Amino acid sequence: MSVLASMIGNAWRTTRNMLLVIGLLISLAVNVASFTVNAVSTAISTVVEGVTGAKTLVSSINKSEADLTTAGLSAKKLKKELAEKTAKFEAEKVARIAAEAEKRALKAELTGLRLTGLRAGKKVMINGAEKTVEEAVALTTRRVRNRTVKLAAADLSAIGGQAIPWIGVGVVVAATAYDINMSCQTMKDMKALEQAMNPSAVDESDVSQVCGLKVPTADEVWEAVKASPGQAWNAAASVLSGLPSDMPDLPAWWDYLVGIDLNPWN
Repeated sequence: MSVLASMIGNAWRTTRNMLLVIGLLISLAVNVASFTVNAVSTAISTVVEGVTGAKTLVSSINKSEADLTTAGLSAKKLKKELAEKTAKFEAEKVARIAAEAEKRALKAELTGLRLTGLRAGKKVMINGAEKTVEEAVALTTRRVRNRTVKLAAADLSAIGGQAIPWIGVGVVVAATAYDINMSCQTMKDMKALEQAMNPSAVDESDVSQVCGLKVPTADEVWEAVKASPGQAWNAAASVLSGLPSDMPDLPAWWDYLVGIDLNPWN
């Protein structure tokens, strides 16, 4: 009995060792086969693509894996760039808010200083006389307002005389001269107020430009209109928005007026 048991034990140990060896060989064979299959599949797919020009499944899978890797890197890069741009935008936004706040504070400070100066009754020189800021502003405002009222009334009163054929030219010239004179006086008042507030403002070219305008005589205007009525109309239409761009037809008596040699303005 003992001999039989010994034989059975030896047989079991031998069988177990053989099974372990066979398992080891099978595992090694599977690993080698897997590597070989992948390599062979890649090689075969490369040859097939070269011959047929068609994409194989293995090639597509490899490319997809590469694309996914590249996409992952690109997404990380885009995320980083987005974070950097967001931080830059927020920094610029904060800087703009700070600049606007500083500007408002400076404006409020200047306004406060200006109002303080007015309340303190600051003296200025205007038209050769010393006055407070309030008095200088009130004086200039009153003179400009009165002059504007007179100018508007004069323009309305002159409309009828300007509409009279031929002799209305003299009314037009007189009204224009009156307008320019009133405008010149207004420019002088405004310049005087500006210099009272800011003595360094010495440029008077705008005043000279208005006050230096020369009004033509009635004869000169009439001669220019007779020579080229269309040109005279275009010159007026270019600065007066109420006039149509095309000159209306001249009346039948226009040729008669053009032929008159008498001078009604002498």
